[in-house]
Amino acid sequence: SFGLMAFNYGAALILRYLADVLTKPSHKALDDAMGGWRSEIQYACVKAGIAETLSLHGPLSVEGMADLLNISHADNLQRLLRAAESMGYFREDLRSGLWHHSRLSEVLHPEHPLTVYHMIRHWKEDSQTAWSMLYEAIVEDKRVFEQANGGQTFWEVLQ
Repeated sequence: SFGLMAFNYGAALILRYLADVLTKPSHKALDDAMGGWRSEIQYACVKAGIAETLSLHGPLSVEGMADLLNISHADNLQRLLRAAESMGYFREDLRSGLWHHSRLSEVLHPEHPLTVYHMIRHWKEDSQTAWSMLYEAIVEDKRVFEQANGGQTFWEVLQ
């Protein structure tokens, strides 16, 4: 409902304000700089199909998941999963060694009602190159989105 959404938004604003007050500026700046790494981790999980695989097959060992995803080096998948887990995506049961969905990882599935799957793919595949050219866009007044996407406008890419 709208009331609950408004409450959640207000609570999020308060928590962000408290985080800003309680966090050292240097820590916040470094955290912002690492945002690119986090989006790469999200994208790798989405592109690999980890959320879909866990939804279809249930909890899996990293070796079993690597086989299903056609990933030849399970240790690389393990590193990705651990990085994703540090952000709240997926979770490993340390007793069984099986990987499970977390509440957050479920929205990486393309068919989840609140999916972010398509936006993550769009930001990485259609927009990231343009964002990496932001400085040039500001200094040289270039239209970098079109340059980064073969002359297509934002709206043409979305079609």
